[in-house]
Amino acid sequence: MDYSFRQVEYFVHAATLGTISAAANRCSTSQTAVSLGIAELERHLGVQLFVRRKAKGVALTKAGARVLAEARELMSLAEQLQADARTEADEVRGHLTFGCTATLAPVVVPRLLDDFGRRHPGLTFSVVEGPAETLRQALINGECDIALMYAEQDMTGLNCQTLSELQPYVLLPRGHQLARRKAVRLADLAEEPLITPITSPGSYDSEAVLRSVGLSPHVALRSSSMEVVRASVGRALGYAILVQRWPTNESFEGRPLVCKPIADPVPSTRVVLARAAGVRQTFRVELVARYCASAFGAAPDARMPSPEVP
Repeated sequence: MDYSFRQVEYFVHAATLGTISAAANRCSTSQTAVSLGIAELERHLGVQLFVRRKAKGVALTKAGARVLAEARELMSLAEQLQADARTEADEVRGHLTFGCTATLAPVVVPRLLDDFGRRHPGLTFSVVEGPAETLRQALINGECDIALMYAEQDMTGLNCQTLSELQPYVLLPRGHQLARRKAVRLADLAEEPLITPITSPGSYDSEAVLRSVGLSPHVALRSSSMEVVRASVGRALGYAILVQRWPTNESFEGRPLVCKPIADPVPSTRVVLARAAGVRQTFRVELVARYCASAFGAAPDARMPSPEVP
């Protein structure tokens, strides 16, 4: 090779962090070393990777954006090689970036970090939260190793494994007149205010659930926070239609909540485990994938138990 791994590392960090100075701090070297290293990499590859903007950092060119995904994969493989060489056969070391849809994260991420922290102390995690399209781009760009999300209509560039099919349910305050029914018809809630989480296009949408049975939503509040949605229902400000089960039947303020099945035939939502297509998967990624598959397989309502992972 005419270029060095160190030059590739400078390039990836500068692209990720947006400035030469931040890349220099990350690599514990000087800005001059990073600038020269990237310039040498550009010379050997025969393309311009960045547009330098005075006092505004660096911006990727089209060629730089194409090179970045492969450069990140190269760094991941090099890190895996180093981890494999330094560890014994029964140990897992290294770093993994786990992506998760925000509404799934509270019931998935803490348990994942706890279980892997105890079983594999040499494995470190960073977490990326966001809607499915954000996670899809992070996977394709090499910024994320594996992600748990609701299935979108567009999953281009990903390999997806369905872990669970979630059925929407109605969330009510305990004193609601429908709280004692075995199942709730959505028409009985048609005139009441709807409290709904903000979701990404194409994924779970409580307003779309109402429209699927011919009803018009009367939205009282939209919030990106699931705790705000649940607390608002707990105060009897409205009802909610959700898919993700919570570990407790109380709101953030301790007010009792009731979950009721929907009597109408409504569309379900798939939870998928996604990885970038065509990318070699490391052993630690496969280990996390097996953990998530085992957890959802053991818990149809998508709560996270503590399965044994070999």
